[in-house]
Amino acid sequence: MGTTLCRLLAILTFGLGAQAAMADSIDAPPFAGERSAFHSYDHYDFTYDGRPCIVVTPKVVAEDKPWIWRARFFNELLMVLRQYRFSVIHFNNGLHGMGYTSAQYRRGFAKLMGTLREHGQGAKLIWASTTPVRKRGALSELDEATETVKERNRIAADFVDRAGVPTNDLFGVGLNHPEYYSEDGVHHNAQGRAIQARQVIQAVEQRL
Repeated sequence: MGTTLCRLLAILTFGLGAQAAMADSIDAPPFAGERSAFHSYDHYDFTYDGRPCIVVTPKVVAEDKPWIWRARFFNELLMVLRQYRFSVIHFNNGLHGMGYTSAQYRRGFAKLMGTLREHGQGAKLIWASTTPVRKRGALSELDEATETVKERNRIAADFVDRAGVPTNDLFGVGLNHPEYYSEDGVHHNAQGRAIQARQVIQAVEQRL
């Protein structure tokens, strides 16, 4: 690379569905599907044209109610890969897009692997397995979403094993350690993050 400085890219999550902002009305639920909260904003999960989508509505509707639909991940990934050259890319699917089927996830992961290998400019890859999900308020128990995580990790393993890409097993790190989790059962607390960070550093150093 002409320099001893090694650039590292950590792709923490990717979502393959459309994201949208701006609702026609904030007085009544404007979308079918489940409503939840996202940083104090209304958040909706619904299906459009057979694909799971996310909408976050504003508290104050902009004039003329403009819509922004963003299926953005691969465009943004390509922009970064073309602009910078990395020694190591440590990547993970994350826990977004849980509404996708296994077949949809497999197609998306295949596209991700193809993009990284074609446009990664020779960067060495590391796949980080997705972490378990625990029950909110009962952290000693695994949430049923963990079964989806296991299936997705198996799908990812099919691709990375064939490609000779090593796996950083972050799933295994938290599997038997509920004390690493924050109360939401998804995110790690300070102790868990520190342990994850050490393992990520070790995995990256082995690829340099």
